Amino acid sequence: MSKVQKIVFLPASIAILLTIAVSLSSADNFVAIINKANGFITNNLAWLYNGTAVLMVLICCYALFSRFGNIRIGGENAEPLLPRFKWFAVSLTTVIAMGIVFWPVAEAVLHYTNPSDISGVAANTPAAALNSMAILYVHWTVTPYAIYSVIAMTFALSFYNLRMPFSISTIIRPLMGKYADGIGGRLVDSLGTFSVVLGMSATLVSAIMAIAEGITAVGGPSGSYLMYALIAFGIILLAMLTAISGLQKGIQHLARVNTWLFFAALAFFLFAGPTAYLINLGTESLGLFIDQFFERNLITGAAHHSPWAGYWTVAYFGSWFAWAPISCLFLGRIAKGYTIREYLMMNLILPSLFGWLWFTVFGGTGIVMEAAQPGVMSDVLKADPARGFGQLIYILFDQYPGTFVTKTVYIFICVLSFATAANANLDAIGALCTTGITPEKTVSPMWLKVFWGGCIATVAYMGMTYMGLDAIRALFNMSGLPGLIIAIGGCAAFVKLVFMMTKTERAPELLPSENRAE
Repeated sequence: MSKVQKIVFLPASIAILLTIAVSLSSADNFVAIINKANGFITNNLAWLYNGTAVLMVLICCYALFSRFGNIRIGGENAEPLLPRFKWFAVSLTTVIAMGIVFWPVAEAVLHYTNPSDISGVAANTPAAALNSMAILYVHWTVTPYAIYSVIAMTFALSFYNLRMPFSISTIIRPLMGKYADGIGGRLVDSLGTFSVVLGMSATLVSAIMAIAEGITAVGGPSGSYLMYALIAFGIILLAMLTAISGLQKGIQHLARVNTWLFFAALAFFLFAGPTAYLINLGTESLGLFIDQFFERNLITGAAHHSPWAGYWTVAYFGSWFAWAPISCLFLGRIAKGYTIREYLMMNLILPSLFGWLWFTVFGGTGIVMEAAQPGVMSDVLKADPARGFGQLIYILFDQYPGTFVTKTVYIFICVLSFATAANANLDAIGALCTTGITPEKTVSPMWLKVFWGGCIATVAYMGMTYMGLDAIRALFNMSGLPGLIIAIGGCAAFVKLVFMMTKTERAPELLPSENRAE
């Protein structure tokens, strides 16, 4: 019978409850603490965030093209847990969460009309358009998915092939051996739990903003504290209700619906808009992205004494690091039966291509609209940046037929996007705080999911109420630090697994324990 792992649950829950208590007692203290922590990270650790992210891209390249890619997760005879499309749908929607529905138009327009002092390009020019799209590709394609892939591959091989516990510490156990067991490993689990709860809270802030502005855009009331609370707790409730039925029912069904809606929205705006221009812009921008890959991914702003990287690239990488430890428990668990190369195709290559097309279509369309009607979007951002980021996508919809329908569907996509990611991660968090989780038994108590869901909704509501857009960036940077520490350990552990594989021809260490000679 499963029971709560107190050494995992208590430290993380106490830290989160203290965060909530501080926010309730004093808004000024809440903002001051978050801003101070954020400033320290961006000023002192940007190099570590970016360097680790690029290292993980290189590790994925090795795994993809080396014979290590032939290793099957779960052993040579392992049967896939999910068929390929369901696997892709669950992986895509679990990882991408709210990002692709909140940021593409607003971020593209902002970088086009107000490029950073680091870029060296003038605003509202063809160079600014290319620069803007290349920045989107840095933030939303190869590098973020590589962060997830390395950690998830390491966990999957350790959990299924080495029969290690369902635990974040399992990610680093190939490196640390028995020292990852006991209280040390459980504290790593607790650290990862705290990290992802903050990261999910930051993402939920963007969901609140997007949905609230959508409700206003279709003729509903303007955003209010009550509306923000209803949205935050309503989405979490949906996530928990679908999590009750587990992976095989609720999560799969939600993910498939979400994926098909993504494809429908993508097709509509690709073919209803300037199709040829968008594809050409995406192709040209992709060339710039590839040509300047290392320069753009390693940007810190130090030489220019610019805070831009901390607000954008470092914050984005922080968000991916924050989500990675918990998300990768889920992603690794559903990868059973596939090879490492197949995993990378489904969790790195295809999502990156999807992200390239999505951000090209929506970001490029936003740039086209701003260029044709100067100020139609940028003036909204200047007037109210906090609300503007949520408004621009709906301004874009006004230029197309069926405005009310497209806006309503998009609100629904926003709800599903966060709920799909949240239910998968709540499922993983619950399992992490529970003993007795094995490859065959992965059910955790519902009350744990309710507790963590309530904490996420509360922190997000406080962040939205007190800080708005700034809360997203600050919480991403803060929550990314614990995840970064775990990711660095995961990189080293993955290298150890590679060494184990190349040491002998059949790599017996990577076979399930029941198939190995003791």
